[in-house]
Amino acid sequence: MMKTHARVLVAWVVALGMISASCIGASDEGSAPTEPASAGEAWADTASAFEAEQRAESEEEGAAAESVPLSAEEKKAREIEQGLSMIESIPDNVVAQGPEAVSQWLKAQTSRVDRRGTVGCVTAIGAAIVLNLPVLKILKIRTVLKAVGGAGKFTRAAVKLYKRFKARGYTSQKAMKRAVATASRHAGPEAKQFLIDLFSLGAVFSACFE
Repeated sequence: MMKTHARVLVAWVVALGMISASCIGASDEGSAPTEPASAGEAWADTASAFEAEQRAESEEEGAAAESVPLSAEEKKAREIEQGLSMIESIPDNVVAQGPEAVSQWLKAQTSRVDRRGTVGCVTAIGAAIVLNLPVLKILKIRTVLKAVGGAGKFTRAAVKLYKRFKARGYTSQKAMKRAVATASRHAGPEAKQFLIDLFSLGAVFSACFE
């Protein structure tokens, strides 16, 4: 990182030197100092180099982040978010077409999950969506997720709260219910019950929280 910044600094210094030299030459000839095309090109080259260096740094940081192994808790959180995202991402135009259209769209999404070979919490939520939950309840969960800031925000809060309640001695089931209720508290008591019902399903609870 320090080498990258040093290279960019040197490039800027070289560009400034070229501009200064050009301006001095113009003054010696008795004309008003103006920035010649070569100096402008130097600035453009330096800016391009700076942008390229920043892109390279971002790629390096992204690769480094991907190389860090996820903890068991982080994996669970990612799976829960992916599962809930299937519900949250139901398009408005599909919702407008009615329950049958929503059901067909969800079946298509869960089929893609199955083809990717994803297992665990994502698959359990996908199966619950298709087999166990009526479409109207799924749409209620979609509304709740949007109200609490999205699947990602809800999941991060719920997983942290679950861990906290478990540390206080709650059973896994009670910790899950309290965590989900607290993470979705701004959606209202009836709305958050829909999420609790989803995660209370045996397969979903076992795959996502145990």
